[in-house]
Amino acid sequence: MVDEVLECVGALIFDPLGRMFVQRRSADRTLFPHCWDVAGGHVEPGETPEDTLRREVAEETGWRVKRVHAQLEPMRWRGDDGKDRLEYDFLVEVEGDLDRPALELGKHSEWRWLSAAETDLLDQNRRVGDSLIKELIELGFDKAQRIGLSPAFASVVAPLVDRAFIDTMAAARDSGGRELVARYGLPHAGPLIDYRLILPARPLSPSERDVINRYSDPDGLHRGFLESQDHGMVTVAADGTVTATAKGLAFYQELWQLHGRVADARLRPMPVLAEIVSHCEGGPAFQTVNPPYLPPDATPALRAFAHLAVLRYHRADAHAAALAGDAAPEQIEAETNRLADAAFGELTASRRFELLREVRC
Repeated sequence: MVDEVLECVGALIFDPLGRMFVQRRSADRTLFPHCWDVAGGHVEPGETPEDTLRREVAEETGWRVKRVHAQLEPMRWRGDDGKDRLEYDFLVEVEGDLDRPALELGKHSEWRWLSAAETDLLDQNRRVGDSLIKELIELGFDKAQRIGLSPAFASVVAPLVDRAFIDTMAAARDSGGRELVARYGLPHAGPLIDYRLILPARPLSPSERDVINRYSDPDGLHRGFLESQDHGMVTVAADGTVTATAKGLAFYQELWQLHGRVADARLRPMPVLAEIVSHCEGGPAFQTVNPPYLPPDATPALRAFAHLAVLRYHRADAHAAALAGDAAPEQIEAETNRLADAAFGELTASRRFELLREVRC
């Protein structure tokens, strides 16, 4: 005799900000006690999955399904009770007071709206190896991002990349960077540090300089390099091409050693990020810095630090392209995300969220 497979439904409810509704199951529930979950339940006799969807949303939240945007591939799983289930999951929009869901008493203890950057919350109170709900919700976010129901993946990963990079740069400055600059007799080293991905390996042309700092005054940038030349760090040719001197290369060697120590202490290896950087076509600034210079003995964490910098140039190129015309700020941001999203288009849902975990410090 073939064991019965129970049919059930999951409601992946999104709010206007693209967040997903999750609720915590009560601690005395048989399945997944005290774990975060989506709304849903079993298909009753005579119901279609769509009927169950609407009934469960109403029973568990008090809201009404307004629109079904998409459906995920059916998922088969076995619960703690040993029963097999076939689950149908729908991405939906609801009507009602989204700040006051009417949770089912005794079944759910709390609720929240979850962003795509917060899915690690779903690990709470789960057994080791139990990633069912997390995988489901990440699949839901991936689908929602691709159809425009949730913010583009590029907009989710960008602030995490910025935070990881900026915080690591600040830590390097506070962990010996200021002293390094002073030891070489420099009033400041901003231009030199900005071009650490290029100058240790090859000369920098004026056009490359200008595209990397596309919003800066070219004459001011040139004067900055002339000042570095006065301190013996670079030579500046008649056409503006900049080449690091022996003293400049020694500075870069110490700078990369400092960055390596800090990166090893703060960052993890980022293989998905490295894959993206190696395959992305990118715009002019991205192409100028990629592949970046790296010391021969660069650790995985230091490579990750360099790749964070490179990916930020990819978004900078997208933003520059989005500025064309007289678009409103929100339109520019949306177009920046659309263009930047191309770098992540081939990533599966699991790889997208693996990347988020890589860059989250």
